[in-house]
This record gives sequence, structure tokens and C-alpha cells, in this order.
Amino acid sequence: RNLDGQITEADMYLCHSKDPKVTMSWSNTLNWKNWDFGITLRANLGNYVYNNFQAANSSISATSSTPLSNLMSGVHLFNDLGLKGVKSDYFIQNASFLRCDNISLGYTWSELMNEKLRLRLYGAVQNPFVITKYKGLDPEIFSGIDNNVYPRPVTFTLGVVAQF
Repeated sequence: RNLDGQITEADMYLCHSKDPKVTMSWSNTLNWKNWDFGITLRANLGNYVYNNFQAANSSISATSSTPLSNLMSGVHLFNDLGLKGVKSDYFIQNASFLRCDNISLGYTWSELMNEKLRLRLYGAVQNPFVITKYKGLDPEIFSGIDNNVYPRPVTFTLGVVAQF
């Protein structure tokens, strides 16, 4: 970066922020006759993450200029980066995202057993999808360094609520 032909501490710079520039959320519940539908969405825009998992699992090769079959898609081969590779901005990726936290759908029978029973049947899903260009498992990394090897679970729930 300082054009002296060597990669040293003098070439270091602050690249991007791990903190989003914009955070948004939207929750909505729609009711129609006896049906109810709810959805919750969240978004972070303008944050970046160092994909340490991808960096640690990229192969190093000094003999081939073509990707090996066991590499992740889109990962280049490096000759010997060593500590210089750890401090590289190559694996810093845009981690902006739109995440759906919850979707629910239910139906209520309000007049059962001579209006003595109210019954609601519902289904819900938590964490159904994330829209992002980030190449790691989850773009929501608070530390700014992604060491995550486990994705967030998608949870399905079926339920019955009875009121007497």
C-alpha cells in the first residue's frame, strides 16, 4: 500500500467496519376472518466480516495455478501467505443481510361446544431464511471475525391453544 515493494506493518490500514451503518426491523400481523399471519424481518446494511473459516480452510499450492477439486467454489490458490495472509483484506466480505426471524400462520375456531371452547391451531417457523451475499454460514457476526462452523437452526413448531 505504501509502494515500497515490501509487505510490512507500514502497509496496514483500516478497511471496513464490523458495525452496520443501518439496522432495520419490520414486524407485521395480518388477520382475516379466523386466520392470522405474522412475520418478523431484520436487516443490517453496511457491515463487513473477516471470513476466518474460509481463510483457514483455503488450500495453499505452489505447483498448480488451477483450483483443486476439494476447494470451496471461488477460492484462489495462494503460494505462501503465512502471517501476511492472516492480515490480508482478501477474506473481508460484505455481511449485509435480510433475515426472517419468524413466520406464523394460525386458524381459530371461536364457537365450539356451545361457545364454551375456543380453539386455535397454528404453525410457526423460526429462522427460515437469510438473504445475503456473504459467503460464510451466517453474516450476523458481532465480533467481526467469523469462526462459526455451525449454522443457526431452522425450527418448526405446531401448536394448539384451547381456552375454556
